[in-house]
Order: sequence, then structure tokens, then C-alpha cells
Amino acid sequence: MNGLHAHNMQIEELTVTSSTIRRRAELRDSKIGTMSFHNSEFDCRLRIHKVNECRKNNYKCSIYFNEMIFYQDVEINNIKYNDENSEFRIVNSIFEKNLYYHDNEINDFINFKYCKFNGGKAYLEYIDAGKIKLSSLNLEYLRFTNCKFPEKYKEIEDDSTSKAEEIYRDLKKIAFDQRDYSLVSKWHFLEKEMATINARKDKNYLVYVFLIAYKYLSGFGEKPSQAIISLCIYIAFVLVVLSSLGVAYTGFGFQVDWSVARSIFFSLRDFVPFFVTPTKDTLLSFIDQNWLLLILYNLLAGFGRLYCVVQAALLTFAIRNKMKR
Repeated sequence: MNGLHAHNMQIEELTVTSSTIRRRAELRDSKIGTMSFHNSEFDCRLRIHKVNECRKNNYKCSIYFNEMIFYQDVEINNIKYNDENSEFRIVNSIFEKNLYYHDNEINDFINFKYCKFNGGKAYLEYIDAGKIKLSSLNLEYLRFTNCKFPEKYKEIEDDSTSKAEEIYRDLKKIAFDQRDYSLVSKWHFLEKEMATINARKDKNYLVYVFLIAYKYLSGFGEKPSQAIISLCIYIAFVLVVLSSLGVAYTGFGFQVDWSVARSIFFSLRDFVPFFVTPTKDTLLSFIDQNWLLLILYNLLAGFGRLYCVVQAALLTFAIRNKMKR
């Protein structure tokens, strides 16, 4: 069909089956007992708005999408179904763009089951979010705005983050078994994000700090570019520290002591673990009489060598993951 446009109707059932709608699809200003869409494709934007129930609803679902493919945005708003059998259900459907679901009053559950969002998200606004049934695949695609949540939402939220970590771990295992390595990377990142939230919630600060460092140093082992940037930031930090130590030794002036400047360059070898024997031309040869600067230099050098080992390992691990996936 080139279009599906219906308004000002009062019917008990509207069913669309095994169809392709190409240009325009809009249902509005009507009273409909149930709307069901099966095995169909919408190449155009679908909008359903200002629809109420038709007398007593004898159907289990008020709106039912089953095995649908939506290539454009879907918007459902200003729907009012007060009957106890007023469930809004989407099953085994694919969304290539966004789903906008807002300003609706449905007495029964909103059910998202085994839906796949390829190119967009589901935006839920101004609804009662206490009656939503979700499958695990929907967790990262939902965005709530100005919704009504149960009074014990904090308990539900805490439980959901713990549950989400387990779900993402299971999904990662499934993707690994199926050798879908791009999904492995995706689920691994989300699993660690949930683990970070749970560590903070459980006041396990040691694990929390470790996960935060793991994230920013290498993107949980998934982003080589982030690991390289972290190394560059470290080298820049070392240069600033060495320059500060040089200024502390020589004092601030407009004349540059090139022997000290040269020693700062050679001192970089003390801050990376790849040069076992330090050269005698480092800044140590100038500050060895100042025990405070000497202690500070050695502490920073020791930390820097350890950091470089860890960061090089994270970079190698991230590159391996990227090449494999």
C-alpha cells in the first residue's frame, strides 16, 4: 500500500497483516477496540495519536505489534485505554529509527519483548513507567523523561543495575559463542559500566577506583586510541614535572641553561621501563645535592615505570581485542 490513513472511526478491531506501507501511515481521532499489526513493514513514518477505547475492550491487547519492521520513526501519543485488558505489546519487532511513546494512559502493562533497535532508541515520556515489562535486550535502548515511577523505585533501580550486569555478562558469553565479536565488545563495555555503578553502590571503593582507571586508561580494554592518548598525556605530564624540577634547581630566569634542558630530555629514560640502565646525563646529576628534589624525582620515576608497564599492557590488550573483533 502507498499509504494507511484512518481517522474519525469507531470500530472494534483494526488489523494489518503481511503488508508493506510505503509513503504515509497515520491513525488518529478514533475509538478502536484493538489495533494489531502482524508481519508487516513500514517504509514510512507511523503515527498513532488521539485514540481511545471503543466501549468495553474485549481484547487482551489494545495495541499489538508482532514481527514488524519499522524503517522510519514511530510515534504513539495521546492514547487512552482504561480497561483492565489494555496492554500495549511489541514482540519480535525491529526498529531502524526511533520509537516515541508519550502522553499515553494505558491501564495494563506496556510490554517490550525481544525487540531490536538497530538505529535508534525508545523515548518514553509522560507515562506511568511502573507497568513496563522488558526483555534483557531492551535495557540500553530506553530513555525515560518525566515518567511516573513506583514509590520504591530506588530499590528497583538498585536491583536493576545488579541484574543488568549479569544480563550483559550472559549476553557477552552468547555473543562469544556465536563469534560475533563486535557484540562481545559492546556487551563487555556495558557489563563493566554496570559493575562500576554496583561497586560504588556497595561502597567497594577499591574496585570502583580500579574500574574507573580501567575505563579512562583504555575504555575497559576496548579502545586502543584511548590507551595511546593516556600514554601521551603521561609523557606530557612527565615533561612538565621535569621542567618544574629544572626550574626549582636553576631558579626562574630569562637565560636558559642548556645543559639542564638537555638533562631533562635524557631524564625521560628514568620514567619508562624500557631503559634498564639510566644515563648519567639526567637531571639527577644536577639535583643530587637537594635531597627533597631527589626524593620527589625518584618517587615519580618509580611510579612512572610502573604506570608505563600497566599502560603498555592495556594498550596491547586493547589492540588485540580490536584486531580480533
